[in-house]
Amino acid sequence: MHKNFKIRIIIVICLIITLAILIFLKFGSGKKKTDEITLQKTEVKKTINYDNLRNDIIQKLDSIYFSFGIKKEWISDFNPAVKIKTDKKPKSDTTKITKVKDDLWFQREIQLPPDLPTFEVNVDVNEFLGLNNLKSEITEEFNKVTNTASVEMQVWLGDSTKKLIGKISYKTNKELKRSTSEICIVIAKLEKLSSQELDRLIGTTEKFTFILPDEIELSEVQSKIFDSKKDYILLFDVGSDKDIDADFRSDMPEKEWKSKIKSISYEYTKASAIILNSRRPNLKIQNDVKAEFQKHNKNIFLDTIFIKFDGKEKSGAKINNLLNDIVYKTANGYKDIYYLLTMNGDEVEEFTKESYKLKKKGFKFRSFSEMNLLSKEK
Repeated sequence: MHKNFKIRIIIVICLIITLAILIFLKFGSGKKKTDEITLQKTEVKKTINYDNLRNDIIQKLDSIYFSFGIKKEWISDFNPAVKIKTDKKPKSDTTKITKVKDDLWFQREIQLPPDLPTFEVNVDVNEFLGLNNLKSEITEEFNKVTNTASVEMQVWLGDSTKKLIGKISYKTNKELKRSTSEICIVIAKLEKLSSQELDRLIGTTEKFTFILPDEIELSEVQSKIFDSKKDYILLFDVGSDKDIDADFRSDMPEKEWKSKIKSISYEYTKASAIILNSRRPNLKIQNDVKAEFQKHNKNIFLDTIFIKFDGKEKSGAKINNLLNDIVYKTANGYKDIYYLLTMNGDEVEEFTKESYKLKKKGFKFRSFSEMNLLSKEK
């Protein structure tokens, strides 16, 4: 009995060892093959057709520069050909031959406006070069006389030849200015949003300004804006005696509307501005209310300052139309543009995703308070 038990123990141990070997062979060898495949993948380099790249590189570099709002006339291209004289003469002529050797693919000078740092441009340029197996080196020189810096970039092939193929010189020109504008986006009707949508809107890093609802029953909305320290303004309707829901009416006793203005001015000291919306044209009360607010050192504007953008489209189309409108108005001479619109959480995300193209070109999206400061400096 004892002998049989020992035999069983030995058999079990042998089976366990055999099983362990089989598992190792299966998974260990599989891991080895996986490692070999991974290694092979990392060793595979992108095959670059340098002949094609040489023909296209200027156009591709230009597309990068144009994405930053750099104009074609700010780019100068020089013929990189170098003439080399030789003493070899043809049998039928005694004149020396001049050969042309294209040492460089390109040699360029890019002038930049003062608001566009060179390093921002070179981030995209270096990414493009790296994807095409090209290497670059940058040197910077500071001119104490002109108080400006010039940046030189040299570009080499990334293969074993390490041949120098291009030179780019960046120079800042204080007289240049990109075709851009300053944009302020003011969001209205926050009370129409759910609590979750309001949180998404207020939580954005975009420099939006909000219309603060002043109704007591909307104190929760007010609290969220105050706690977020976001920029806000107040909007009041001015009307005649027929506009019974207007904040200021022509039939209101003077003492009443003056007291109301005083109360608003003390309660909302951090409001960036007061906006007056006239329900009817040529109302005397509007000018009186505006003058009274100004006594309390408030920034007062009529709602005509705004472009009211009430797009009814889906989020993507609405934001696309808004950004296209900014480009169109900028091209037609607008420099400071104020929009008044509604926006939900999805539209905010779409705006953040799409507006970077304009920001990259130099368009500035600012809060109402920032626009005020800039206008005073101009």
